[in-house]
Amino acid sequence: MNRVVSPAGLVAAAVSVPRLLPRVWWWRYVVPGVLAATLVTIASISVGHLPLSTSWLRWESVMRLRSTSVGSFSSRAAIVAGLAILTQCWLALGVDIYDGAITDRDAGRLVGVMAAWCTPLLVCAPMFSRDTYSYYLQGRLMNAGYNPYTTGVDVLPDWFLNGADPIWSQTPTPYGPLFLMIERAVAFICGDNALLAAFAFRATALLGLWLTAWALIRICRRTRKRTAAAIWLAVMNPLVLVNIACAGHNDMLMVAFLLWAWDLALVRRTFWSALALAAAVGVKPIALLAVPFLALAHLDIAPAPWPSLLTRVRSWVAMGATSVGLLLLLSLLNGTGLGWVETIVAPTKLPSPLSVTYTLGVTMGHLFEWLAIMRFDVAATIFKVAGLATALGIVGWMANHHRRGTIIHRCAWAFAAVVVLSPTVHTWYLLWVVALAAAAGVRRRWLPVSIIAIVVLADVEIAGSGAIADTYVDWLDQLTMVLAGLATIAVALSWKRERELIMTLGDEPHTPVVNEAHHPHKIPQP
Repeated sequence: MNRVVSPAGLVAAAVSVPRLLPRVWWWRYVVPGVLAATLVTIASISVGHLPLSTSWLRWESVMRLRSTSVGSFSSRAAIVAGLAILTQCWLALGVDIYDGAITDRDAGRLVGVMAAWCTPLLVCAPMFSRDTYSYYLQGRLMNAGYNPYTTGVDVLPDWFLNGADPIWSQTPTPYGPLFLMIERAVAFICGDNALLAAFAFRATALLGLWLTAWALIRICRRTRKRTAAAIWLAVMNPLVLVNIACAGHNDMLMVAFLLWAWDLALVRRTFWSALALAAAVGVKPIALLAVPFLALAHLDIAPAPWPSLLTRVRSWVAMGATSVGLLLLLSLLNGTGLGWVETIVAPTKLPSPLSVTYTLGVTMGHLFEWLAIMRFDVAATIFKVAGLATALGIVGWMANHHRRGTIIHRCAWAFAAVVVLSPTVHTWYLLWVVALAAAAGVRRRWLPVSIIAIVVLADVEIAGSGAIADTYVDWLDQLTMVLAGLATIAVALSWKRERELIMTLGDEPHTPVVNEAHHPHKIPQP
């Protein structure tokens, strides 16, 4: 069996960056990335989401930046520029990985680069989302004796002053019992300081990012996949920087537990795999989707005849029952009951314009109503149900299909189907699919699609109205969209090597012959 990475080794790689990284890595990846992240952090003071209760808003310099068009525009331009530089650093890393200049032995160094990029963002004002404030207020709800599965945060008298988005003020929490315990602990420790709580939730999200990287290294070494490519694609991409390092979403914590469940399932440690899966479901219940795949994960490193349907069903029931049983125990300890069960379908009540089925339903609903064929709401419901039914059908087919690809590949396709066909789609949902695909080993022919999807969705977050400031669509929003688009095109197409990475559709990466004994850290120049 392949040697797997230890936690001490990964901590050393992430913390002792100056000692472990060669000089060329510093000037090519680390320094530009850290400077870009610092630029984003400084600009976030102007356009980030700050709670009305914070003392930052009593500083004259901060208010001048936030209240003038010049301050808002310059800060938005700085954020676009900073994330464009980080995207270029990411693409340069990808080129060097797929050209063979960075090998799987450098996976720990890649984690160190990721840690360097994220360090300035630890104190970045929340941007692109205000969910961290909702996390904080849900924790306060529980500390006040309320159940967040049945009560919205608007029952708290100061909820609006503490930064929560009014859209979600009356919405029950969509998270599992484990994350509710984290929310409660953070709210207790941070007291009345909502901004400090936001920083704490971001630290939790970055911990999930580190755990994801560690799990990816172990999985790839067990299954003989490209470790460096997996780390680069799953935990260093611009969408991670936007939605995890800046916005502080909890999705990477769910992904981390899910990948640890895969690592344990590969070596038939079934109970511990079920425990890790229960933790993933305890963050976001959608992780239950992995049950039929995790039950057979060991076949990816121990080839055997495909089990019969009865054997598969028994494995699915055993894995699912163990995970759900552990989760029920956690729910009893948490005192919030079984409200998390409803959250499996609750997000479908919140439509999203990024959803294919929602957009089709709205468009065709208006058309059918205009043609007097059926009411708008009926047509929209039909498309929503059809999308969910199709997604579940794809999941069932993938769970029983064994002719091509590995089991983790099929799990990634199942999650992709649910994300694409769900009536509620957010850009950070793609991170679930990307992490699973990276663990499975992304085929070279799919790499351009993955890169384009990641960069485009990151731009959607940057340029979206209200994503980085509490304003209506105005000329600054429109100008931000133009700047983000131009910056992306410039970054993606300026250098020949980056263009080749995005546009080449070959099955295998070009790997030049490099004598590592004499050139262990040779990095080709653009």
